[in-house]
Amino acid sequence: MRLRIRELRIRGVIISGRGEGAKYVKRNYYHSLLRSLLGYEPYPGTLNVDLLEPCRDYQELLAMCRPCLVMETLRLHNKVLGGLIAWYGRFMDTECIVLRPLLSKHPRSVIEVVAPLHLRSVYGLNDGDVVEVIIYCP
Repeated sequence: MRLRIRELRIRGVIISGRGEGAKYVKRNYYHSLLRSLLGYEPYPGTLNVDLLEPCRDYQELLAMCRPCLVMETLRLHNKVLGGLIAWYGRFMDTECIVLRPLLSKHPRSVIEVVAPLHLRSVYGLNDGDVVEVIIYCP
């Protein structure tokens, strides 16, 4: 039996982050996890997208499309490993992982895109640009 994949097209606005995404992508735990999901090295940073439509926050996205990974926040040896929700997706011509860190300081409307390259420079993106992200829904 073949798994059917539905594509959910979401639109959002590029916004600046706080540099936290880069810090977490570089941490061994998250780096290994993202590398295994992507199948290659993730760029050490994320592209932040403030959702517009058809969903306005990550919980609506979660209701519309089952993620490939839901990881609860863990506490190990006085360290907190923040959980996350992840979907496979595509940004322009680049396969990616779309994340929502559960301990994010961003509003619930912001998702983060992890890819093997610096998406802003490759695609000439600036804050305020409206973009489309395709989420793969199993």
